[in-house]
Formats: sequence, C-alpha cells, structure tokens
Amino acid sequence: MAALGSCSPTPHQIPTAAALQGQPVLRLRADAVHTANLLREPACSLFVQPADLPARLLARVTLKGRVEQVSGPEGDAVASLHQHLHGEVG
Repeated sequence: MAALGSCSPTPHQIPTAAALQGQPVLRLRADAVHTANLLREPACSLFVQPADLPARLLARVTLKGRVEQVSGPEGDAVASLHQHLHGEVG
C-alpha cells in the first residue's frame, strides 16, 4: 500500500482482508507514517497478490482508490475478520 497524497509515496507491506462486499480491509497502526499520510489525503494504491508465492508466477493487480475509516458494528465486524486472518495489529 502506498499513500498517494504524500510527498514520498513509499510503499509498505500490510496484510489485507476482503469484507463481504469485496472491498479490501486495511488495519493500520495509529502511529504509522502511512496512517498519518492517509489521514491527510486518503488516496492510495494497493498492490494485491497471494502471499505464499512470488508475484512473477501469478496474476496480480494494483488498485487505486480512497481509504475511508469504518466504524460502529461494521467496523467491529471487519476488525474481527482481519484479526482472525492475521492476528493482532502491533
């Protein structure tokens, strides 16, 4: 994931999950630089590939879009899904 609105859109590897509607779910640490960049400007790109094989062997895709915070019951549900797949965020 790279925050596109930052001065230096450095990509960061982060685990993702897909919500029931198919949108990617990113759980970001509050103190991370990319989180601060996304709070300032929510445009980002997301390179998606299976985690267990190198990208050169598989199909992959780069998505561009805007990040939005999910809260309330829906936020709790996607946080639970992400934690089930990847464990706690540091």
